[in-house]
Amino acid sequence: MPERRPIPMHALQHADQRLGALACVALQPWRWARKLWSPARPVKRVLAIKFWGIGSLQLLTPAIATLRAHHPNAELVFLTLAQNRASAEALGVFDRVLCVDVTSASWLGVFGRIARLLRGLRRERFDEVYDFEFFTRFSALISLATGAPRTHGFAAPNVWRGGFHTDSAPFNRYWHVARNFRVLAGGENGRNVTANDLAPHRYDARDVERVDALLEARGVAREDAFAVLNPNAGELSLERRWPRENFAVLADRLAREEGVAVVFIGSAREREYTALACEPAASLRVLNLAGELTTPELVALLARASVVVSNDSGPMHLAAAIGAPTLGLFGPETPVMYGPIGLRARALYRPPPCSPCINVHDNKLSSCIWGHPQCLVAISVDEVLANARGLMRGEDFELVPERPRAAPNPSSFAERPGVPEAPGGPEVHSMRVLLLNPPGAQVYIRDYFCSKTTKSNYLFHPIDLVVMSGSLATHHDVQVLDCIAERLAPDQARSRVDAFGPEVIVSLVGSVSWEQDRAFLADQAERGRRVLALGDVLHERSEERLKQEPWLEAALHVFTNQDVVHYLAGNLPEVEEMTIRDDRARVWRIKGRRTQRGAYRVPRPRHELFPEHGYHFSFAKHARFATVLTDYGCPYQCTFCVISTLGFQTRPVEDVLEELDELRARGIRETFFLDQTFGVQKARALELCKALEERGDLSWTTFTRPDRADDELLAAMKRAGCHTLIMGVETADDELLAKYKKVYTREDVVAGFARAKRHGLRTVGTFIIGLPEETEETLESSLELAIELDLDFMSVNMAVPRFGTPFRARSIELGLVDPADLVMDQGGAEAFLPTRTLDRDAMLAMKKRMVRRFYLRPSYLWRRLRSAKSLYELKAQAREGLALLLRNT
Repeated sequence: MPERRPIPMHALQHADQRLGALACVALQPWRWARKLWSPARPVKRVLAIKFWGIGSLQLLTPAIATLRAHHPNAELVFLTLAQNRASAEALGVFDRVLCVDVTSASWLGVFGRIARLLRGLRRERFDEVYDFEFFTRFSALISLATGAPRTHGFAAPNVWRGGFHTDSAPFNRYWHVARNFRVLAGGENGRNVTANDLAPHRYDARDVERVDALLEARGVAREDAFAVLNPNAGELSLERRWPRENFAVLADRLAREEGVAVVFIGSAREREYTALACEPAASLRVLNLAGELTTPELVALLARASVVVSNDSGPMHLAAAIGAPTLGLFGPETPVMYGPIGLRARALYRPPPCSPCINVHDNKLSSCIWGHPQCLVAISVDEVLANARGLMRGEDFELVPERPRAAPNPSSFAERPGVPEAPGGPEVHSMRVLLLNPPGAQVYIRDYFCSKTTKSNYLFHPIDLVVMSGSLATHHDVQVLDCIAERLAPDQARSRVDAFGPEVIVSLVGSVSWEQDRAFLADQAERGRRVLALGDVLHERSEERLKQEPWLEAALHVFTNQDVVHYLAGNLPEVEEMTIRDDRARVWRIKGRRTQRGAYRVPRPRHELFPEHGYHFSFAKHARFATVLTDYGCPYQCTFCVISTLGFQTRPVEDVLEELDELRARGIRETFFLDQTFGVQKARALELCKALEERGDLSWTTFTRPDRADDELLAAMKRAGCHTLIMGVETADDELLAKYKKVYTREDVVAGFARAKRHGLRTVGTFIIGLPEETEETLESSLELAIELDLDFMSVNMAVPRFGTPFRARSIELGLVDPADLVMDQGGAEAFLPTRTLDRDAMLAMKKRMVRRFYLRPSYLWRRLRSAKSLYELKAQAREGLALLLRNT
């Protein structure tokens, strides 16, 4: 009877995806019960889990060292697959190694072994579990089954793992996996893992003797130089193989041109494949040791090699860690995440546009669009040979870049995901960078090139800093200090800044608080800190501002690109739009290198750096919420709005979902999408809504226009969790709507709000009053329209000539505004402009009367009281309403 083959690994992966998801659903009651009845206890025994890949085990060692430091007296136990036992034991960093064998020929056998494993793990009584798998539900289920009070795991975007980990860490796809491992273990996240952090596999004299004997038996003496070639890759990702015929040519040329022996390695099941690569050079000193070495013997061999050339696989990481000259060949995966870490390790990466296609977010399953892998064909034998020679001779050489580009930029992000840290990019010296929202005498909102005092009691996250946090934290040690959210006085803020000791401060500034901002930041510059700033007051005539303010090193004008990263790296040719001082102290504005159109990509914003408390949002259903941007700017040309001057760019839906999934892993289900017109690109908006609907646990608010909100979009938004829609009414006067380029009419407004109501969405109507043509009659008409629309909330803003807008230019031309007057409240708490028939005091009085008449209607108050679905919502609306009325009495 023929021997039955074990179940292949890809079948186990598919089972993990499908059966694992069902198991996660079925075990939700257990998860809830554990939260109630699993009190924390002293940590005496810790379990670390990592199943796949001996290379991953090698990269895990810095994280294990972190666990040792945190729990010096605890027993550290490791759980892995049976085929990895020898590698795990050779690392010498675990007290015990437990294994599970999933190589059974039947599913019944696999499930039986897992059941026995779970019984054993329960008896161990682990106090903490660290699940270092990125995507498997199997490991998450094991974490739950151990019964440990605390379990730690990655929150993998697009993969629901049951919520079984009590502590989750987002997997950062812009970091190396070793750095992600260490952060999950509780290590510092501001520093990359280096060769000195790795614990190489151990081997002893007997392993060296065994390797020497094998080599001498095939004609390679102890003093002979040899190269090691690994043409293999794990069965899960055969796309990682550089063509076998290329390895054959490389072996022949190394033997003939360099005079070295060549040793091919691999596992026993890879021996036949490896033998085919050896055949062309069989007459030379080319050896096939695939399947003949234990793990310690393999490491002993690698340690002696003059050079190791390998596909992206375990032996590559072992060689780099042991200090061997190592050249890794990459195609479907990126070296940013998986590159070899070693003092003499290099990576070659020449991918097609579709790479990287294998990563932790798609279960490491690839569906090649070409039908046959094209990932490594662009890497030539000549390139590999030149790099191998350089490594053997200890020479410096230029790596072949992945693309002929100078640095990361939005167009390269659009081509392929990730922020490359490959050659050709900026050489960034890591600095301590503080993202600062400075202190103020009032609750100021400074963001998105607007500044204002809050109209009631709301304060949401400053989106400029949120977006830039991902880009900066990829390269620097970053902290966030939001003095407004934390209600810090200037002296308290200075102490907090000093405690961090930043080299660079990237600060928000605003016209509403300009005098306070400039005083605080000038003081920081006197303390030797570099100050970069962005905000409305710097949006126009920025060169003049820098000449007047010697403390200000540079002004940023876009926060969704990589300008701040390039500038700090000294890479000025890649800066798109900034105002800077050059090395001769001359001020000049870099402008127009790229238009803000198309798509943009940024590393995942680091919401975890922002304060947990201090933010309030009038329309949120839950106390904890996040502010998220899915597009930048606005394509409409409303003349009084600064956003219309910024261009318009969209962000890939997959990036938005990664950010949202990280927030969900942290227990945040409420979101304020700060897009200025949600649904501008309808197909993209529907795609995002569909993904949010599938998640089923998000609650959100956003802006759109009444003429964009059709039935299809509104229905999709409602299903996706949207509960509140903010739309611009502006005025009831069609002539004013046309004059200020709103491109819709009162009739469009009435129809749009009616559609939103039919779909069960709360509505917020925003009004702008005090335009030069405003009269008492137009104001009364706008109030009547607000009541007719049956709004849930009304937001009234005074007309303000915002920096950079056509409305400001016209106001200056008419003599209504002094261009030297920089201090103004763009939220309109005070009337800034008179109209042709009303002075400022009359305008402000009418605005306050309009607010009172709308909100103090008995029918409205009763409706608001009935609509509150929770105690939090009732308290929040009462707080916001009281603050609003106090400001308008």
